Amino acid sequence: MNLKKLFLPVLAALLLSSCTKEYITVEEHYDGSQLATTYCTVRPDEWEPAVNNGDTTYWYATYECTSITKKVIDDGAVLAYCIEDGRDNLLPYIIPVRVWTSDTTYDWYLENIRYDLEYNEADKKGYITFIMEDSDFNTSQSIRQFRLDGIRFEFKVCAIRNMKKRAANK
Repeated sequence: MNLKKLFLPVLAALLLSSCTKEYITVEEHYDGSQLATTYCTVRPDEWEPAVNNGDTTYWYATYECTSITKKVIDDGAVLAYCIEDGRDNLLPYIIPVRVWTSDTTYDWYLENIRYDLEYNEADKKGYITFIMEDSDFNTSQSIRQFRLDGIRFEFKVCAIRNMKKRAANK
């Protein structure tokens, strides 16, 4: 089993995670694989509740992502990061949120940020959905605080395509 071919694309994604370019980049690798990096910003008002009855368990924001293709979904890999204070944090990522309950007291919530991928065959487009879910199922409080504080979330999406399939060991 050739471990170099298995881990090279993942290693390349991790090494390139400090890239500061703010647009889609495509990088060629010696084995023919390509790494496409896209940046997304989620504004506080872009988070949508999954349920509109006041008992919201998670919120989401969906973006079209041209680097997510059918080939990437079938034979590649997608890694997503939440960029916080200049650091790339691989999703899923748990972020602590301080929600003020009065002028002098607050509660801490732990938000789990994860992602889901979709390729719509009808319109030939790929989508990534960022999902925020509270460990205590009280995400509404945290989202309200994000909106009050005007917090934007920065995400980096790395799509690896044209990965060579490994030959089966006999």
